[in-house]
Amino acid sequence: MELVGTAKRERQKANRQLKKVEEERAKKKAVSKKWVLRLGIGIPAILALFFGIAQFTGNDTTAPSTTVVTSSTVVSSTTVVSSTVAASTTTLP
Repeated sequence: MELVGTAKRERQKANRQLKKVEEERAKKKAVSKKWVLRLGIGIPAILALFFGIAQFTGNDTTAPSTTVVTSSTVVSSTTVVSSTVAASTTTLP
């Protein structure tokens, strides 16, 4: 006596197999989506964090500075003539 599955049992078996394949596919998709979200949010967040740290702890040398260039030439010539007359000193410019 040979046991042959009925049409209903064959459909049930095929549907179970199809459901199992679909669940595996959905699980893989969920895992992929989870990683994409982590990377899509994580990488920009880390970059923003590094940028913020760099801005608040960076050198002050990059701050705008005012450079004033002045050119002045002072020519100084002083002629001092001293003479002794009755204990007084005369200085002429």
